[in-house]
Amino acid sequence: MLSSKIVKGTVALGAALVGAALPSSAAEEKGQLQVLVRHPKEIVATPMEQFAGRLDKQQGDSIEVTFAVDERSYLQYRRLVQKHEVTESGSRIDVGLVYENGFPYKGTLKGFGNQVDSTTGTIEAHATLPNPDRMLLAGMFVRVRMPFGPLRKRLQIPERSLLSDQVGRYVLVVAGDGIVERRAVSVGVRDDDMRFVQEGVGADDWIVVGSVGGLINKVIPGTHVRRRIVDDAPKKGVNGDKRPAG
Repeated sequence: MLSSKIVKGTVALGAALVGAALPSSAAEEKGQLQVLVRHPKEIVATPMEQFAGRLDKQQGDSIEVTFAVDERSYLQYRRLVQKHEVTESGSRIDVGLVYENGFPYKGTLKGFGNQVDSTTGTIEAHATLPNPDRMLLAGMFVRVRMPFGPLRKRLQIPERSLLSDQVGRYVLVVAGDGIVERRAVSVGVRDDDMRFVQEGVGADDWIVVGSVGGLINKVIPGTHVRRRIVDDAPKKGVNGDKRPAG
C-alpha cells in the first residue's frame, strides 16, 4: 500500500508536468496578436478616375471646367474610345469643390487638348458645367471624376486598411496559416470610408483593418496572428450596389 506522501508527491509531479506543457500551446496562443480582418467588398460599379482642376469663364448659364489628365490615364481613355466603351466628348463628369464631400455637380466632357505639358506630364481636358445661378465662380479649385468604362465587378477595401511606405501603397493580408503578408496594391478613388482597389488583392483575401486593443501598425508582416472577423456585410449605396468605381 502506497503511503500518503508518495501519492501526494505523484499528484504534485503530474500537476507540474501539465503546467509545464501549457505554455507551448494555450499560453503560446494567448500571446499571439489578435487582428481584425474582413474580405474586400465586391460590387458592380463604373470604373472612375479623379483629377484636379479649376473653373474657368462663365458661358451663358454654364461655366467652363479645365482639369489636368496624366498621360497614362489619357492613353487609357483613348483606348476605351476606340473600343466604343466611352465617348471623347459628351461623356458625363462629376464635379466637387475641394472643401466639399462627394461630387454634387454634373457636367459634360468637351474634349482634350492637343499636346502634353512637358513640365507636368499632363494633358488639359475641358468640360462644361451648368451654373445658372452663378453660384460657382471662375478660379475655384475643383475635383473632377469621370467614367473609365462600362459597369463591371469591382473590389473595395476600407480606407483604414490602406498603408504606405517608401515602396508604395500596400495592405496586410492574413494567409490561411495565420501568417501576415504584405501585398502591394493599386487603388482608385475613395468612396466614403472605402477605397476601390484595382489590383493586388482578391475577393477571398482576409484584409487586416486593425488589431484588438491596438492600431494596425502593430501588425508586422511575417508574424503569426489570430484572426477576428469584423462586419463583412455589404454597405448599400444610393442605387443599391451599382456605384461609381475607381
